[in-house]
Amino acid sequence: MQDRINEVIRRIQYLLPSVEVTSQQVQKNNDVIRTGVMLKSQDNNIAPVFYIDDMIEQGWSYDRIAMDICRSYQESDGMEYNPIVFQISDYEAMSEMLTLQLINRSMNESLLADIPYVPFLEDLAAIVLIDLERDLRACATIKVTSQILELWGVSFEEVYHKAYLNLIKEEAIVKSMADTLSELGCNDWLGLENIPMMYILTNISCIHGATMMLRDTVFKELTEKFESDLVVIPSSIHELLLVPVKDMYIFYKWQFDEIVQTVNREQVDTMEILSDHIYLYRRNDGWYNFN
Repeated sequence: MQDRINEVIRRIQYLLPSVEVTSQQVQKNNDVIRTGVMLKSQDNNIAPVFYIDDMIEQGWSYDRIAMDICRSYQESDGMEYNPIVFQISDYEAMSEMLTLQLINRSMNESLLADIPYVPFLEDLAAIVLIDLERDLRACATIKVTSQILELWGVSFEEVYHKAYLNLIKEEAIVKSMADTLSELGCNDWLGLENIPMMYILTNISCIHGATMMLRDTVFKELTEKFESDLVVIPSSIHELLLVPVKDMYIFYKWQFDEIVQTVNREQVDTMEILSDHIYLYRRNDGWYNFN
């Protein structure tokens, strides 16, 4: 793999001789390691990273990869990020961009070694992000590490509280599965009237929407609306599936867990897996611990 990466770097360096081009391994969610090509010029304060693993695996030629990266780099040139780079050490400037993300604790042990977090339920962790998308057109986030907290000179508790206040300002989006399939043009798919009562919960951007689990008032309102408990299926870090359950005698956790595990193995990108099992929110008692 490294030989192929070096070939891509050589071609990019030929096309952009004034830019420093290096390879970099970046740790992503669920301890997935992605290989990127970093481009840095003397005129910019940041070095964008372009991930090339998928391009190589899909059989793209070295020239095609190099030209695609060069085109993307020249179109953005990193210029719109410069104001953010200058402000990163300013907590007051960053505080309005703070938000939260839910990730799996056991699948992110090495990542969480340097990232403060709040444990949630039996296997999740809430971490704080700087959401640059609030001010930029592109989707970009920075995880708040211990080093960033030290730079800001504020406690993690204060930063987490501010991020939570920002989170509850976001709109929670709830749609039935039937409505969602209808919007996708699947009007004749097995007959929409035959689809079981199932709902999708996410946020307005559909990015890191599973973090809605942290908003207890949202779930209280939904259980009151449906007059039932809610089985919460973690379809990914971006969205949740909700199934109203009124009769607990017909509820079999192991069946739901098997479905989640099968879907995670066969359909969900490893970086987007949230959990291998379901959760239950009780109408009168809140989150239920199966252990």
